[in-house]
Amino acid sequence: MTIDYDRDQLSYALANALKERDEIQEKYDTLAVENMLDVHKLCKERDEARQAWYEMHSSFERSRDEAEKLMRERDEARKEIENEMKWHHQTHQELVEAQCKLLDIEYDKLKS
Repeated sequence: MTIDYDRDQLSYALANALKERDEIQEKYDTLAVENMLDVHKLCKERDEARQAWYEMHSSFERSRDEAEKLMRERDEARKEIENEMKWHHQTHQELVEAQCKLLDIEYDKLKS
């Protein structure tokens, strides 16, 4: 059993097949463009996130460096205060001893 198609039927079938192919191609092209736009959007978001991370990391490093500097300054100030207090106590002790000697001298003068 053979089916004979006439020229008009074949032309119509070919036109429908070509139309269907073109519609499928158009859908494919649309999806490809949408996917490319999504990829570009994701790449942009990735780059923005990476830039934000670099900025935060840099800010963290600056903050850490500043904190270390302030801790060093604090420690140096503590040492300086400790040394000044030692000097103050030593000087105070010397003053008290000198006053005691003066009082002893005055006492000895009064005694004699």
